[in-house]
Amino acid sequence: MSKLKTVASAKDHAHSAGDSDRGSGKEGRPPKGQAVRETVESIAVAVILAFLFRAFVAEAFVIPTGSMAPTLMGQHKDVACVECGYRYSAGASIEIDDEETNQARFIAQGSESKHVVVATTCPLCRYRMVLDLFGDANQKTFSGDRILVSKFTYEFAEPSQWDVVVFKFPKNAKQNFIKRLIAKPNETVLVKGGDVFLRQPNEERFQISRKPDRKLEAMLQLVDDTKHQSKSLRAVDWPSRWQPWFSREGLASASDGSSSFTADDEATWVCRTDGSKTQDTWLRYHHIVPSPDDWESIKAGNRPADLNDRKGQLITDFYGYNAFTSIDQADLDRGTYDPGVDPESYANPVFGSRSLHPYGTYGLHWVGDLALDCNVTVRSEEGQLLLLLVKGGINFWCGIDVATGIASLSVSGGLDGFTSDDGTAFAANPQGQTRVRGGGVYHVRFANADSEVRLWVNGTRVQFEGPTTYAAGDRLRPVTTEADPGDLAPLGIGSRAASLEVHRLRVHRDIYYVANDGSKANEYRAPYSDAMILKILQTPSQWSETPLFDQRGEFLQTMGPDQFFPMGDNSPQSSDARMWTGHNYFERELLIGRAVLIYWPHPWYRPIPYFPNFERMRLIH
Repeated sequence: MSKLKTVASAKDHAHSAGDSDRGSGKEGRPPKGQAVRETVESIAVAVILAFLFRAFVAEAFVIPTGSMAPTLMGQHKDVACVECGYRYSAGASIEIDDEETNQARFIAQGSESKHVVVATTCPLCRYRMVLDLFGDANQKTFSGDRILVSKFTYEFAEPSQWDVVVFKFPKNAKQNFIKRLIAKPNETVLVKGGDVFLRQPNEERFQISRKPDRKLEAMLQLVDDTKHQSKSLRAVDWPSRWQPWFSREGLASASDGSSSFTADDEATWVCRTDGSKTQDTWLRYHHIVPSPDDWESIKAGNRPADLNDRKGQLITDFYGYNAFTSIDQADLDRGTYDPGVDPESYANPVFGSRSLHPYGTYGLHWVGDLALDCNVTVRSEEGQLLLLLVKGGINFWCGIDVATGIASLSVSGGLDGFTSDDGTAFAANPQGQTRVRGGGVYHVRFANADSEVRLWVNGTRVQFEGPTTYAAGDRLRPVTTEADPGDLAPLGIGSRAASLEVHRLRVHRDIYYVANDGSKANEYRAPYSDAMILKILQTPSQWSETPLFDQRGEFLQTMGPDQFFPMGDNSPQSSDARMWTGHNYFERELLIGRAVLIYWPHPWYRPIPYFPNFERMRLIH
């Protein structure tokens, strides 16, 4: 749980007000002791002002734990993957020596011996890197984010849903917590299928809660980036996650040479068309990620035997922040630690914060809310740029006419179109104007989150004439067929008679809020083991028959007057209001303020010692 530590330091300001002597007389000199008194008074005033500022305006905190990761970091490791070059953070709060952490260690391993993080797993290529704790200063453990909290904001305005707030823990007012505000007074909150639903007082229906654009952007988590490709995976001809797809309906043909997507060494996908046909050419994303066994085989110089048969698996709520491995501190104290030795060789390895097997860190819940992000170079004056997102067998299509810039949305696979939440508006093919105008370079993001389809071009949200929201039903499950891979390839980008180059394709996922009460790591009502869950998520032939997706749980709680419901962005590891026994809320009087700024992240030690980490300095959304 994200307890906050107060930064209680203020700068002393030395005040100098001595006047120069006039002539040789003593009349210009201050009385004896006046300069000392003025200095003391200045320091006292500065201290008083600092305390007043801290008490009523703003206060600085340090985040020790990772319940808000990766939005806000607790104590952690910052790692550059040696395989794909991606920089990521992994939690290291397990190294904290306090009562709560010791209790978690006892639950996980049967003892309270202190553990040290010695290995982390890249969230993109899934390579586990054993850390050089003594030879690389940048692989040391860093403190959590230093944040500034505004105490003034809520004096004039009510807290808003999705704000990141700081409050005193209801069961121990000495502990400050930081979470994201989900429900406000008198609202009923329902967590289901990874989403948040709210019911207002005196209303019967729940409405899905949608994140504002800035909040969504801050909360999206990277799943894949073609800029970061593992050299070892390419050496064994690991299947590309982005693969050409040719529709069975005759929209495209593998043998037709008029259009094709090909990739160069920098993962730039080039679509070439002669402009004479209207056939569609597609790239579809397949989530083909290596397992620990795959990496062990590859590092031994072998190619996994079944690699040519890999079709992919479901995208899950995997957190690179949670996928660390730790060993007993005693192994370091004895001098027996060797970064060339697997952590499993030591006596008591722990995976994540509480698991004795790495399955617990893999992500146990299917995430269908996804976003596609890419840079597109258009080299023709006509044709269409095509985009696709799939969730539960429902296809959300977008076509952008490169000549006019008009974007058109459509949906197939179970829905007739888009509807407003109150049911009063319907649109089968809503259209909106984009900034696309013929040839040029465009940054495009296409997202499906919180039952709403959104499109951005060059950073500007496209406004459609009609709703782009939808009601997909309560119990979606992944779908795949021989004719259409569906959720097996849930993102796509294509061309219809347009000459395109696609640069740096990125896949993001939304946060999946786990509907549990802390009694177990997953939300399923049936007693599935982690290994069973992962097997189902990785086996498309089981998706249509397994009861797993019908066993997803729900969390329901009603707020009273002046009660607030918070949750952490790191849902699998956040000890938030879902877990609090007795009452699942905090009272208004415990609210401290809104987190507004990461103001001084830890420095880097290489290549320049103590170089400020400016990239992490930002506003908190």
